[in-house]
Amino acid sequence: MRFNAQKNGLIATVLLTGVAACTFGQGCRETDDASKFDSGTTGPDSGTPGRDPRSLPSAQDLIAETCASAKGKASRIPAYMLFVVDGSGSMISDNKWVSAVTALNSVFDELKGLSSNSLAVGLTIFADRQDYTIGEFSAGPYNKIDVQLGFVGVPQHASLRQRVETTEPYAGTPTYEVLSGQYPLLGQYVPQSPIDVGGKKVLVFLSDGVPDPDMPAGSNEQAYSIKLAEEWAKKSDSILTFSVGIGSLNAPEVYDPKFMAKLAQAGSTARAGCDPNETSDAKKMCHFQITPGGKTKEALTTDFLSAINDIRVQAASCEFKLDRSAGTLDPTKVNVVYSASDGTQTVLPQSGTDGWSFDNASDPKKVILIGPACERVKRDPNAKVDIVIGCLTIVR
Repeated sequence: MRFNAQKNGLIATVLLTGVAACTFGQGCRETDDASKFDSGTTGPDSGTPGRDPRSLPSAQDLIAETCASAKGKASRIPAYMLFVVDGSGSMISDNKWVSAVTALNSVFDELKGLSSNSLAVGLTIFADRQDYTIGEFSAGPYNKIDVQLGFVGVPQHASLRQRVETTEPYAGTPTYEVLSGQYPLLGQYVPQSPIDVGGKKVLVFLSDGVPDPDMPAGSNEQAYSIKLAEEWAKKSDSILTFSVGIGSLNAPEVYDPKFMAKLAQAGSTARAGCDPNETSDAKKMCHFQITPGGKTKEALTTDFLSAINDIRVQAASCEFKLDRSAGTLDPTKVNVVYSASDGTQTVLPQSGTDGWSFDNASDPKKVILIGPACERVKRDPNAKVDIVIGCLTIVR
């Protein structure tokens, strides 16, 4: 006998922010009907009853099995992302500012369309025409976030766009001053509904200049900024720092890629195998490098979008919290289904290289996507993930 999953309400999906399946602890029942998932027969080469690592069932077959007989919830680990954007006077040249504004607005527009409760976004612009802390030889304190972090609905979307659209570049580059104010504010952030709790905090720093030695921190601007990023990355409630450098690689007096690289390294987001002293090959740099080089607004906007979207992918979580409120969970009867934005469904196996695993095999509280499976889900903003409980786990 086949079980009509949709008719009986076995599966419910939530756009990337949640997944659903059998209620944990409800005792997902097995029937007398034959099932390739719960028959108790030994899967070839696996040594484990009911598991066959050689091939995966279709998602439809898995969902339709009689062993999948109840439902529950799990939720994606959220991210809280604060953009800190350099509005110094040099950003007006080489299409840098207009391209950055266009790219940021495009990202804000997309996030509004997603209506995701797993991502809070905020924004601070410094050294621009609206930065009233700037003096002749002073800046700060940056003791507020221009657009406080929040769910990107209609009001937040309007606030984010208004902040970038109604100003222009103006002053120097008080890097340490703005970071010393923004890190504590992000650290204190407490999500409000509908944003999910328990997420990770991310600061995205975009700058085209060398930290300004005329500011209060003087010649220590770079060293102090790097130390701040390192300190916040090591806290128990840590903040990751992504660094986006915007500037020519042959003008060290106005742009320092080594500083931007070391900021990423200190903030625990440096690319694997990168060289923090690289000054010519962007592919070897530890940060995200945007080189104007006489590019058109359209070309430079594309570069900005690529960097920001790559950061969004890296910041997005592949961890899903299991709802254990209903009782115990049998970790041998959990399966994961990924539904792509085009509607294609795939069963992801339990795997240490391309699939998923538990945070704790004996007492799981999270399902963690791994390798290419993780990357596919993170790069597909309209994807859905289901956790199906009750059938023996498919292992590869």
